[in-house]
Amino acid sequence: MSDTESQNPLAERALQRLRKLATGNGLEPAAITVLEIQEQVFVLEALMQVSPVCETRSITYAGSVRGKDRKVLRDTDTLNQEVARHQRSFRENPGWISAVTEEIKSHESRGWGLEDAKVTLPEKSGIYAVTETCPSCQGRQMLTCMQCQGVGTVICTQCQGQGREMCYHCGGRGEDPHQPGQKCPTCNGTRYAPCRFCQTRGQLPCPTCQGQRGTQCSTCAGSGRITQEVTVECGAQTHFKLIAGNLPSGLRRGIERIGIDKIGKGHADIAVTKPAPAEESAPDKTPISILAYRAALPYAEMRMSFGSKKAIISAVGKRCALMGVPNFLDDALAPGREKLKQAAGGHGALESALDLRALREILALSVSGRGTPEAVRKIYPFGLSNEAVSEILTHTRLAINK
Repeated sequence: MSDTESQNPLAERALQRLRKLATGNGLEPAAITVLEIQEQVFVLEALMQVSPVCETRSITYAGSVRGKDRKVLRDTDTLNQEVARHQRSFRENPGWISAVTEEIKSHESRGWGLEDAKVTLPEKSGIYAVTETCPSCQGRQMLTCMQCQGVGTVICTQCQGQGREMCYHCGGRGEDPHQPGQKCPTCNGTRYAPCRFCQTRGQLPCPTCQGQRGTQCSTCAGSGRITQEVTVECGAQTHFKLIAGNLPSGLRRGIERIGIDKIGKGHADIAVTKPAPAEESAPDKTPISILAYRAALPYAEMRMSFGSKKAIISAVGKRCALMGVPNFLDDALAPGREKLKQAAGGHGALESALDLRALREILALSVSGRGTPEAVRKIYPFGLSNEAVSEILTHTRLAINK
């Protein structure tokens, strides 16, 4: 590598990555060269702005207050007043700004890229609760049974409330079926017998309430009381504003591909330069600037040669995200791909196509059951077209079956 290249660490790393892909894949690593380099570290500036947020969540459940750390109040009106007071106190007290600042700085990348994120402050939040008489049963724990209307019994369906039924021995004829002309011994010739189901009462216990005249109140689960809980969750909504300045188009595309929120995850050195002057939130909740950021992001633009092919390659960030890499392995692997195609059709041995490293690695993936385009892309993120990857996988599977 030339002295010019050694003075450009990002370009040097990009060259090493590309040459590593070429090694053993039909293209001499030395055939990949850097013809021209423009490399520098760009500083991106950004502001973190926040606006106070105080949200409420309400739940209702049967019985008394559950859990700890609840502030129990005497009635619903008092609860509503306390919730409103809590929200108002949080927004009007500027102490939340420092708490939010510390919380943001504790995040990965010290909060860089946290756009439209919710920062919750448990120490500024609270839970309020009130237990009152169940409005459905008025504290009685039971509701009037709808089937028996609170009587506890229903008309016997066998005798329709008469307390007697057609004689089951003689079928209501009054004559003994076994001794014609003689009275039935069961009904004594009256044709009717006492109802066997209701024991002559004409009523049966209500099957719904089992004679209790009511059913358990479903609203309060039979407790006679219900509890309303309101959680006041205080915090802030973040608004991340990038001050990009005059950046090369390749760098802008690279930032878009990586994602603003991921720039601080190993791609750039992030520094919180100074807290911006804090101003109290306006009545319309205009965001407040609380942190200023600087991200040192290396960028290299290279004119490169891939054998007979020339291309402009961009390398972005310390992790060297590459863009613009041509599919130089498509042609380099062409002889092996042809042998693989022949093997897939049963006209050659699979082993003859395995001189090239990429084909061996894709075969290993296929044999292990991981022969997918996504798995191949983890090994060859660039340099191979989607069409070439699909073709190699298909022919590899066919060749294995042969």
